[in-house]
Amino acid sequence: MIGTEKRIRIKTHPHFGDNLACTGAVRNVKAAYPGYRFICPDDHRELWYNNRDAEQEGDADVELYLKYGPVSVERFAGNGNMVDGFTKILCDGLGIEQVQHVTRRPVLILTDEEKEASRAWNGRWLINTNCQVGSLSKGYPHWQEVADALAADGFDLVQVGGNDSRDISVSLRGVEDRRGKTSKRDFIVMVYGCRGVLSPPSAITNVAGAFDKPQVVVAASREAFGMTDYVNAVHVGHKHGCGFGVDTGCVCLGLGNRQCPFMVCDNTGRPWCPCQIATPAGAVIQAAHKAAELAV
Repeated sequence: MIGTEKRIRIKTHPHFGDNLACTGAVRNVKAAYPGYRFICPDDHRELWYNNRDAEQEGDADVELYLKYGPVSVERFAGNGNMVDGFTKILCDGLGIEQVQHVTRRPVLILTDEEKEASRAWNGRWLINTNCQVGSLSKGYPHWQEVADALAADGFDLVQVGGNDSRDISVSLRGVEDRRGKTSKRDFIVMVYGCRGVLSPPSAITNVAGAFDKPQVVVAASREAFGMTDYVNAVHVGHKHGCGFGVDTGCVCLGLGNRQCPFMVCDNTGRPWCPCQIATPAGAVIQAAHKAAELAV
């Protein structure tokens, strides 16, 4: 067991979502072992602003690398949701018994000024159509149909997401485009203030989970629903012909790296997973209306 007098630097994959999961894991361990002193990861330090569970800077005695677990476990959400899984790995790394969870969601602390700024997004729905080169199985081809129908039903939509070279997204017609136009803190503020979120399993799914926001998670057969079983999350997916879906996920990544072997290219050459193609826009639209009925 690592002594509680040690200063422990947390490390994880540089993805936004993985770093969000670390915040919940550290909160769970700190609640049981307040003497542990954690230093937050080098990536995405903005996520830890105002969070007393970890220090921003300093020398560490020990470094621990956190992840959800092996792919074989991730495929059926065997360690629970993202925060559950990262908590388990943190406890294992510290050599302690599994702690009682005081949270199953990420921890994000906003200032009063940020909460006030979030009011600008009240009533609006954030829609993320992104996947990345390393997560092509999250790509969903029917977002425009979803956006058109929801706009007609009175949903006030804003498109969000990154615009780095690795980002691949469906550009939506008739929707305000905020992709790549916000800092990480501004993005968190938007989610805090919005009415709800529509997205594949992604960083924004975990941010919405931190605030119990109504959200639609278009998982198709990529991830088991249990990976993102946050309060007020409505999942869309199905058991596909490949055998994955709902309670299991293929967790396929990008081309050449755990690639879906059944991908189909459209007339632009963009590859899509059959499970995403087979997920009808109507199912996402119905899920959005269900999410809209959920209290925040």
